[in-house]
Order: sequence, then C-alpha cells, then structure tokens
Amino acid sequence: MKFYAYAGEAGIVGNIWYGLFEFEESIFVLHFLRKDDLFLDIGANVGHYSLLASGVKRANSIAIEPVPATFEKLKTHISLNKLQKSITPVRCGVGQQNATLYFSTDKSTMNRIVAKDYNNKVEVPITTIDTLCDAKKVCLMKIDVEGYEKFALDGAKNVLKNNGLKAVIIEINDSVKYYNINADEIVSIFYKNGFKPYKYEPTTRKLILLDTYNSHQFNTIFIRDVDYVQKRVAGAEKVKIWNKLI
Repeated sequence: MKFYAYAGEAGIVGNIWYGLFEFEESIFVLHFLRKDDLFLDIGANVGHYSLLASGVKRANSIAIEPVPATFEKLKTHISLNKLQKSITPVRCGVGQQNATLYFSTDKSTMNRIVAKDYNNKVEVPITTIDTLCDAKKVCLMKIDVEGYEKFALDGAKNVLKNNGLKAVIIEINDSVKYYNINADEIVSIFYKNGFKPYKYEPTTRKLILLDTYNSHQFNTIFIRDVDYVQKRVAGAEKVKIWNKLI
C-alpha cells in the first residue's frame, strides 16, 4: 500500500517510524480479515485501517470520515491504491440519531465534535452506524471518534446484535469526559451484547482477556465468540514487517 506523508502529520505517518501504525491492532486486522469480509471503519481519518483491510486482505470496507479536508485525503489514498471498488468512503459523523453537528478542523487526527461557538469548525451531517450498512454483513468494526464513542454505539444497536460481528476495535480514553461520559458506560454496552475486552499479542497470535478496557494503549479489542476469532487469527498467513514474518 502507498500513502502520502506530510510533515507534522500524525496517524498514518506512524507506519514510517514503527513499521506499522497501532501495531497490535493493525496486525489483528491483517490476521483476522479474509477476502470479501465487510469491515466498518468509523473515524477512518486518511484511511490506514481501510487500506490494510481492503488493500492487503481484499476485504470490503466502508470508511467514515466527517472532516472535509481529511475526507479528501482519504479519497486520494483510495485512488492512489486503486481501491475504489472495495472501499466506500462516506463523509459524515456518527451518533445516536440523524442530526447536524460541528467538528473542529484544527486538531489533525484528533478533530472532534465541538460547540457551535468554536472558532475553527465545520458543519457536518450526523447519521447512525445502523443506517450505513447491512448489519448482518459486518464482521469487524473499528471506532475512533475522539470521545463520542458512547453516542456512536447507541446508533449501532442492530450492528452490535448481529452475531456475524465478531470484534470491535475501539479507542476508549479520557476524551469521553469531554461529553460527560464515563468509560464504564461504553464497556457495559459491549458486555450487554456478549463482547469481552482483549488485547492481541501478534507474535504468538494469542488473545489475552482483560479485566476492563485497555488503559495502557490507545485501543481495546472487544470480542464475541473468542474461540472462532482465535482460530481465525491462528490460521492466517504471515505478514512481513521490516523483514520479520509475523
């Protein structure tokens, strides 16, 4: 896969320095997904995860990005890698209902929903995750919406109930407090839908059960039907990172 790197940019540029950005979760995506799976990338930014899912694993991806300038970079990366048939980009935000809200435009990879009186902002349409796809077809979802995760999940009831959805990679941190949300509220949504929190050890391909969300790094992987997921990642082809097969 190819991508454009800009000075001062975060996120996907980490592939240059670390071999693979968000290493453990990215390897999980590469080990878990198979050709023609449906991957839902909520908060796609410029497309790191969708490029892995569709460009490397030949899965189909729906990539959601609300900020116009970032969305244009996402589309550029899709075109650069000739993935127009397998990645569907959608410019919108996600929440618990259809609405119009404001997003910051001055926080790079950490742009988020802000108040109407925020200076550097753009008006963005909001929809629900359930309206973006056929809930029965999604097998993996990634959510990174800078603290708005609770509201995004509230609009994904059908997707979460779908037994075909085996795993959700989600960022949970103190940014939820910006919207007066407690992280435990997000964790409880997953428990109610039969998911438990795990971290992934790429070299051994082991899923390690956690007591709660992973507070030591960006993301937590919530998994339902762990035996199925463990068998899938164990049987995946190896990937080469800096001349090392994993």
